[in-house]
Amino acid sequence: VPLSAIREFVTLPENYKIPYILRISNQGQKPYCVGFSTATAKEERERREQNFMDFDGEWIYKECKKTDGMPDIAGTFFREGLKVLKNIGAKPLEATNDLSKYRIGGYVNVPAEFENIKQAIYEYGIILGGFRGSNQGWQGAYIRPPKAGEIQWGHAVALIGWNKDFIIGQNSWSEGWGEQGYFYIPKTYLPFECWAIISDLPNNWKEILNPIPKPIHNFQYDLYYAMKGEEVKILQDCLKWIGCLSLEIPSTGNFYQATLEAVKCFQLRYNINPTGYVGSITRSKLNEIFV
Repeated sequence: VPLSAIREFVTLPENYKIPYILRISNQGQKPYCVGFSTATAKEERERREQNFMDFDGEWIYKECKKTDGMPDIAGTFFREGLKVLKNIGAKPLEATNDLSKYRIGGYVNVPAEFENIKQAIYEYGIILGGFRGSNQGWQGAYIRPPKAGEIQWGHAVALIGWNKDFIIGQNSWSEGWGEQGYFYIPKTYLPFECWAIISDLPNNWKEILNPIPKPIHNFQYDLYYAMKGEEVKILQDCLKWIGCLSLEIPSTGNFYQATLEAVKCFQLRYNINPTGYVGSITRSKLNEIFV
């Protein structure tokens, strides 16, 4: 959905920066910039609710690589990182049993123009921006476009504000780079794409929105295709509650194709081999969440 389809322009101040202090992350030499910048965007959303949480950018990147269609190529797409946040959630740096507590509600594409970027930052907070750069052009706090003959690469960053002539960005190259991790990019040096998170889900969204109560159960036996029984029915209720099985499918206690696919969805979410068989590893993760 383009940003222009859902918003109106407002009068903006000449200088602005989002009113939240965020950690400066460090992706090191790994091509994880989409994951780290997406994590930063979710961190800003949590700070709006006074939840001072930080998220695992490497984990987001690796989730993207499961679905981005280029598993052997370094890097990924913003839309893949945003889909991870919307469909799965974010993984806090401190362990949690249920990543889906940290989901977003929706995101939009922002036209990559100076005024549009300013408007989007003012209304929605951090904007994710993708730039084509060069080593020579990204040496310090004030960035310049690549010049002819320089090797170019793509990079994902968080855009957090502006002044008269520059967009202000936050990088994931540690506090030792730029201006303690921040940089200024000329308003004429525009990203090739931008994205905004337009809605965030509260961390208790399931309790608010879910029409079924959270099941409480200790799974002690393996469950698999063609099985029938009360424990399969409880499994189906658990898969519904966590969002892997449609609420429209009745919990019959029959382990057939819909349940098989829902179990695979659950296993993928928690980095378990997606066999559809509820063995000891899958049961252990279910019990972490539902006991």
